[in-house]
Amino acid sequence: MPSIEAPAAASARLSLPWIGFFTNDPDHAPFGISWLRGVTPLRLLLVLALASINQVRVFAGSVAAMGISSVLVLTIVLSFARSLPLMVIVMEAERRTRGMSTARRAAWLALALVAGVSIAMAIGVAALLSHPAYSYFWARPPGAPIDPLVFQLAVNGFVYTACWAAILTGVLCMVTRQRATERRIHMATMGRVAAERQAAEAQLRLLDAQIEPHFMFNTLASAKRLCESEPAQGRALLRDLIAYLREAAPRARVRETTLGEEAALARSLLAIFKVRMGERLRVAFDVPAELEAARIPPFMLGTLVENAIKHGIGPRASGGEVRVAARREGGALQVEVRDDGVGFQARSGPGVGLANVRARLANLFGRDATLRLTRNAEGGVTAALSLPYRATSGAGIP
Repeated sequence: MPSIEAPAAASARLSLPWIGFFTNDPDHAPFGISWLRGVTPLRLLLVLALASINQVRVFAGSVAAMGISSVLVLTIVLSFARSLPLMVIVMEAERRTRGMSTARRAAWLALALVAGVSIAMAIGVAALLSHPAYSYFWARPPGAPIDPLVFQLAVNGFVYTACWAAILTGVLCMVTRQRATERRIHMATMGRVAAERQAAEAQLRLLDAQIEPHFMFNTLASAKRLCESEPAQGRALLRDLIAYLREAAPRARVRETTLGEEAALARSLLAIFKVRMGERLRVAFDVPAELEAARIPPFMLGTLVENAIKHGIGPRASGGEVRVAARREGGALQVEVRDDGVGFQARSGPGVGLANVRARLANLFGRDATLRLTRNAEGGVTAALSLPYRATSGAGIP
């Protein structure tokens, strides 16, 4: 399953507080005001700081006449009045041109930048000329030439504002493109994860479909033989099979069931085999009541029981015992099906049943679940199923 940690980590890096200016949320509208969309606090703070540098330089000479507090207030107010229109125009242009080609987008952003800087400078020049030091500007005779200093300050302010605004706009566009790429990578990764999950679920359904007939065909074959040789036992076997299917059918399409229900199905299955084998088959269960609520995939225990009878007890003339036991070891549920039959030498391989059990465990739990077959010292084989312990209050988990 592909990892999605890389896009998530990249997004986390861009979300660090010290780099919050680059956070690009197109749906962010402060105070619900749509035309402020994209204006984040740190972005506004940085733009205000850059605008204030020039304002402090312009009004530095007025501290003696106006006082430092008045100069600071005027600087902050004027910086805000100049910066906010510029920022809103650029942010809106950046948002509306995301689907355009690079050339068209660059042209529209350049126009927005010029418009925003022009508005900022118009506000700045108007505020500058309202300063008492420039009262002569309004009192000059009609047609008198304008002081060249006014033009110099306007040009210098325009160039200064355009430079830092262009740099910030370029950074904003680069970061926007980077985050858009990360989102596309993340969505593609999530799509692959979803596709792999669907493929795994389809494989599990296929494995379940293979296991269910595996039970039925073997039992029906035994019933057929018994009906031909011992009709009474054949009818009894069919009755037990009907009872088993009635209990198993509701759980045939669920992903998980409980150990208690699996043990009940295993008892029914063993009852079916006991009709055919008679006294040759002995059964023992050691499943503590406190473990009956443990969650387990359906039909796994029955597959191990059937395998023990088919390959262990069945080939042995004197029969033997099948013992089902369960215990909890830390965070793992251990389920064992032990037989004292003929052992490995008569087995032709893992078979469809055990192969499907292993495949289902790998799909559901990965390396956290295992199925091991070991030879018993006294003869026979133990099939040990280990999977994560999870308890539930209900059954038939879909």
